[in-house]
Amino acid sequence: MKTVNDLQHPSFLLGITNLNQGNFEIATQELENSFGYFQSQNMLIESFTCLETLGSIKEMEEDYESSCKYYEKLIEQAKTFQFIRSEIIGRRKLSSSLVRCNKFERSYYQHLEVMRIFENNLNDENDEQNNQNDQNENNKLNCAIELLRFGRLCVKLETQTSVTLLLNSFEIFSEYVKEKEMSKKLIKLQNKICLHLAKSLRKMDLPNQAIVYLTQIKDSLLELNIRNGNGKENEEKQQQKGKGKGNGNGKGKGKGKQKGKGRGKEKEKENEQDQREFFNFEYLYKTLISCLIELEKTYKQLNLQQKQLSTMCELTECYTSFLDHLKQNTKGKDDEISTIQENLETLLLELSSLAIDMSESTLALNGLNELLVLIENKNKNEQMMIQVLMSFSALYLMMGDYLKSITFCEKSLSILINLKENYILKEQKWQKEKNENSIDDLEQKIRNQDLNNDLEFFDGIISKFGDNIKNIFEQEQLNEIKELNEIKISENKINDLKEINELTKKNTQNENKNINIGNTKSNGIKNTDQQKNIPQEKEKEKEKEKEKEKEKEKEKEREKEKEKELEIKIENSQEKKQELEIKEEDDDEVKENDEEGIYTEEEILQDLALVLINSAIVNFLLGKYQNAKELFKQANQITHINNDLEARTISTIELANLYHFLGDNKKSMCLLDQLEEEQKKIQLKFKQDNKDKLNKQDKEKILNNEETNKETQIKEEEQVKDEEEEGKKEEEEEKEKGKEGGKEKEEEKDEEKDEEKDEEKQNEKRKEKQDVVVPFLKTAKIKISLLRSQILLGECKIHQSLQIANFHLEKIKEEKDLEIKLLETKFNILIIAEINLLEGDYSKAFDIYEQILLRKTKVPKDLFIKVELKMCELYLRLGNMDALLTLSKKCNEECIQMGYLKSTALSYMYHGYALLFKYGMKSKNDIQETFAKSLEISKKICDINTTIKISCKYIESLLLMDEPNLAEELAKETLKMANEFDLIKWKQYANILLYSSQLNKIKNEDIQHYISLLNNSINTFKKINSEPSLSIIYLVYGNLFCKTKNYEQALKNFQLALDLSQNLNHQICECKALIGNSKALKHLKIVNKSKENLNNALKIAKTIDSLFLINTINHKLTKLQNL
Repeated sequence: MKTVNDLQHPSFLLGITNLNQGNFEIATQELENSFGYFQSQNMLIESFTCLETLGSIKEMEEDYESSCKYYEKLIEQAKTFQFIRSEIIGRRKLSSSLVRCNKFERSYYQHLEVMRIFENNLNDENDEQNNQNDQNENNKLNCAIELLRFGRLCVKLETQTSVTLLLNSFEIFSEYVKEKEMSKKLIKLQNKICLHLAKSLRKMDLPNQAIVYLTQIKDSLLELNIRNGNGKENEEKQQQKGKGKGNGNGKGKGKGKQKGKGRGKEKEKENEQDQREFFNFEYLYKTLISCLIELEKTYKQLNLQQKQLSTMCELTECYTSFLDHLKQNTKGKDDEISTIQENLETLLLELSSLAIDMSESTLALNGLNELLVLIENKNKNEQMMIQVLMSFSALYLMMGDYLKSITFCEKSLSILINLKENYILKEQKWQKEKNENSIDDLEQKIRNQDLNNDLEFFDGIISKFGDNIKNIFEQEQLNEIKELNEIKISENKINDLKEINELTKKNTQNENKNINIGNTKSNGIKNTDQQKNIPQEKEKEKEKEKEKEKEKEKEKEREKEKEKELEIKIENSQEKKQELEIKEEDDDEVKENDEEGIYTEEEILQDLALVLINSAIVNFLLGKYQNAKELFKQANQITHINNDLEARTISTIELANLYHFLGDNKKSMCLLDQLEEEQKKIQLKFKQDNKDKLNKQDKEKILNNEETNKETQIKEEEQVKDEEEEGKKEEEEEKEKGKEGGKEKEEEKDEEKDEEKDEEKQNEKRKEKQDVVVPFLKTAKIKISLLRSQILLGECKIHQSLQIANFHLEKIKEEKDLEIKLLETKFNILIIAEINLLEGDYSKAFDIYEQILLRKTKVPKDLFIKVELKMCELYLRLGNMDALLTLSKKCNEECIQMGYLKSTALSYMYHGYALLFKYGMKSKNDIQETFAKSLEISKKICDINTTIKISCKYIESLLLMDEPNLAEELAKETLKMANEFDLIKWKQYANILLYSSQLNKIKNEDIQHYISLLNNSINTFKKINSEPSLSIIYLVYGNLFCKTKNYEQALKNFQLALDLSQNLNHQICECKALIGNSKALKHLKIVNKSKENLNNALKIAKTIDSLFLINTINHKLTKLQNL
């Protein structure tokens, strides 16, 4: 826009010079002067340049109101003199300034005006210069670009308008390209529109539509990539052909040379045209990366985890190939390479954590190993290393390999402890330097005290893990970390640190003493001088007056000297202060430089808390309950030091879960109550902060609307003036009418105000009603309720447990967060289905499990397998052995494939049961082998809870196969284990099974003692929720009473076993109960009924195809017939 004329005016030149130097005030004055001059000389383009520059200056000063005024002036003048290009520039500039002032409607209006200009005035012959500039621009394309400009702006501001604007832009663009070949420029523009449109649709909660546009971009880019590859090959071939022809003809005569050159040049031109159509690889990679990032976010929003994961895999491939491309083809782009590498690291970590959540163990393992390679090739990055190690720990925890999981926890812990030790040493060094520079004594004491507390605290943690850390580095996976962790933290080292700390204290005390001694010495010298100077009155009485005068003079001199000394001291102290300040600044700089790439203390504590929590969880699973308790408590201590509420919430819930598991429900509930109280306080604070924010926003809106209100007031005043100019008579009449109307209007206004106030009140109430919750507190609240519900269910308070579950399930339905949705599944599995099992409503429990299994893609694999195992339990209770056999085998294969050790053990257990009830004694060896495998795996992973559960089921199967000796041996081992870990629930279970195995060995005098013991255990068994086991108790009861020849009591217990097993459709126990009934009835001389029971038992035995039971019953029937 600038011409030669604008440079001739000195004021303009001065303004531009000052602008470049940053002197905005002088630049503004000079440019305003030059604008006046240009305007008076009718130099329009120059005056437009001045206005544009003045607007830009005000934007730099962030005075957007003033910048708007300059741009409005520019638009007005450009419009008057029909300078279309200048008007377009002015409106676009004005739009950006208006947006800064939150005047979006006016901003949008500017873009609409630009579109109208393109539609109406593009080919206006009056403006020749504009015509020349815009000659090649097309109307529709410009409109699309204009809408894209404002649409992008609205996407950033997350306004609904962005969707319609960008859709319009896309429609206009689509119309434009209908009959045209898609050039490089048009393809880029199309991708840009689609990407911003997809972003906008996602932000406006329309993710499904966003996917359509993102897949369009993705397909387009992949197609271009293929075309690029083909284009490069053709280009190379053509270049080789061109060179060949040129050289061949060049060897002959002169004409031939020219001919060859000519052909070569033609080919070069063709290549150049083709090259223009090839896309830069960097553009393709960057756009594809942006597209895939947006696609991943959209799938995340839709909770399509499988698609999200596959998109992340694509994105990983894209990043790695882009990195390779940059390393091979570009120089001096180290910053870009390091940025992409950091993004790739973050992506791999996120991909691995999502894979772990989805139980994709192989994918997670590959991702973490790849990430490990990337980190090892770089300099030390402890923070990322900790995250990788913890991800490995979580992966092995999910896979059920607890020993590997705890190993990775310990590795993380050792790094963190080393980091903390280094941090303390740095603090010590820094403090020592501060002490030398006479730091404040009180501050020093506080610092030393904090350090001692830290040392004692970490000493406690280290002593717990000292033995484990020694054996950490047996694996060869992480060689680089080995160097970090070679320094072992011993008690001597900590004592050394404490000694250093005490030395620093002594140094400060000695320095203070030295200062005091120095002061007393100087005072002493002054006193002795004074004593020497005092005249002896007895010897020199005559010269008193003269000496007095001399003394006075000396005193004056001394005072002057003292004043000088004071001045010098003040100067020295100021210099010292300055030196101290400089040193402190230097220390801080050094400290900052030292800490680059290293954790801050807060981050170390944060990660240490998480590592301790994970270690505690794994210890809990390994059956090391005391260790787990202490680790949870230590984690809680750390979270109190650095006020990390999220970590404290996790550790408290897990600790409460541990107490519940150990049967201490009072402690568990107490912890949950404390946690909820703490969360309520935080929630109130969060709500208050939110209210304050909303009030601020409301004030800003009011201020923004003031201008529009003023405009409407001015218009109303103008209308009133027009009315006043009419005739006096009409005016008087109107005034009278106006008074009446005015009253009505005032009444109407009052009503409107009242309505507005009511609406405001309602809105405020709505705002208060809305649960504005701190994100992690929402999930924590549900987790606490889930645990409460489990505790209540364990105490047989079914109604209260169900009430909590139903309340949360109703609320969860509205939630979209994936973690909360998983909690819904857990509520259904752990509470609703369990209650249905307790109440014997197996069809409802079956429906819940079936629904979860049908949503296979939306449920993580580990949870899916848990549900399959629950279904196995259900089939066992229903006596559906065919279904149990099929599902347990399928589940077993899946678990082995995915490396889920705990679930593999349980699937073997259920398969053993299926073989037992399906084939009986015929498959005795297979049954024992299957249970032995199950027990072996559970012992290998050191999961005490699972080991005892499998042992008890194995004992039950041995009892049913008439193997009392093996059952007794295993029952004793199980009871020992339950006593060792103080597991109340399993103690009673193992005891009952032991009595059952010793049934044939029981002496008549001990029978009554056994009966009373069994009687005490029945209620416990009801709580355990194990009906097959309860059936066994009644069967044992019946047999004990048969031994005492109390056949009536025996019949009563056999009947209870029969009723229970019939309700549960548990056919093997029903069969055994009928056999017991027959035995009791035979001794009560009711032979026909006894036969009837045996025949019914035989039918069941044949139904479940149990050869062992068929043979037993046939033998008893022959005996009865002989009777």
